[in-house]
This record gives sequence, structure tokens and C-alpha cells, in this order.
Amino acid sequence: MNEKYGTSLLTTSTTDHKAILEVDTVRSVRLAKVVVRSMLANHRGGVIINISSTPAMSGNFEGAPYTKAKAAGYGRRNIRAYTLMLGNIETEASYKFMTEEERLRGAQEAAMKRWGEVAKVAACVASDSFSFATGNTITINGSAVMS
Repeated sequence: MNEKYGTSLLTTSTTDHKAILEVDTVRSVRLAKVVVRSMLANHRGGVIINISSTPAMSGNFEGAPYTKAKAAGYGRRNIRAYTLMLGNIETEASYKFMTEEERLRGAQEAAMKRWGEVAKVAACVASDSFSFATGNTITINGSAVMS
């Protein structure tokens, strides 16, 4: 499926576009439904953290099918939802299809001149310290969109 993400709107087949939307959007909605039902049944609330990417905000000519974001909202029931909009994040998947030159160039796209990490931000968002900020999209891109 990953090879389908690096294509433009005009070169992505409708079949591939549907497959990408199924993975990126429909499955996250299905999962959110299961999780919210469980949270409601337990009467304890919880936190849902969706993952998106900065192309959902800024656009990406070579990644048109990937520019979808996800969201949910049950704040009255103490269920919080956030979307982490990621820039260049160092993961096995992001590195798998890149040359060393592409990895170096990716690091240079951010004002901080490095690849990002998401675990600490996700932990912060999931904590009670962040509880009133529910429903937000948090951009984690080292100021790449701004630079």
C-alpha cells in the first residue's frame, strides 16, 4: 500500500484512492466507534489520539490521497479526541522507502533540521494535564510548514 501514497491526484487510480481512504479514514472511524462504545460502557471516559500528517493542512502534490484527517467528539462523557498532524517523523515505515539522501533532505525541511518524534507529545496529550484542550489538532513538524 505504501507505494500508492507517493502519487498525485491525476496518477492515483480510483481503486487505489479508495483503498487508501479505507485505511486512512474509514478504518479509524470504525476503530473509534468500538473504542467510544467501550468507554461509554465503562463510564470512565478516555482519550482517542488520531494520527494525520501536515499534508492534510498544507497539501502535498505527490501525496494527494493521504491528505485526510480524522476526528471524534464525546467531551461531555469525558472522552477526549485529538489529531496529531505529523511532519517528517522518524519511523521504520518512513525510512523504508527512502534513500540516505532523501532522509537527510527530509530532516532539512524542518526549521529544527531534524526528524521528529511523536511519543512524548502523545503521552502529554493523553495525560490529565491536557484534558481541557480536547478536539484539537496538534501539529508536530518542527516548524516545517512555517519555514
